Amino acid sequence: MAHFFDIYQENIVFLWKTEPEFRDLLSKQTDFCLPHFAALLTTAQKQLGKKDFQLFAAQLSALESGQTGSVLKNVSAFCKSFDHRFAGMDLGEAKTAVEDAAAFLTGKQGIIR
Repeated sequence: MAHFFDIYQENIVFLWKTEPEFRDLLSKQTDFCLPHFAALLTTAQKQLGKKDFQLFAAQLSALESGQTGSVLKNVSAFCKSFDHRFAGMDLGEAKTAVEDAAAFLTGKQGIIR
């Protein structure tokens, strides 16, 4: 399984380097979990030159910072729900903040549910 995961990462980096359409597709992704984000950066650093790696890392980091901000916002809202001053507050997406944060940090869906 690990071998296929390595090939998968190498293919992502290769397609990013050779296919402009893939760069656009990648930029439209909503997020990567932190372990996959780190693995992709490691693979890209091995496969790309310095200039291309900086571009790749910037693109991936922009995606990741958006997701990190969303996770932090939801966890904060979830924590506020335990404060009596916010009793009855609609949690919205924050209802699953703990599960979502765990999945984002570990890359494993359903580890809490």
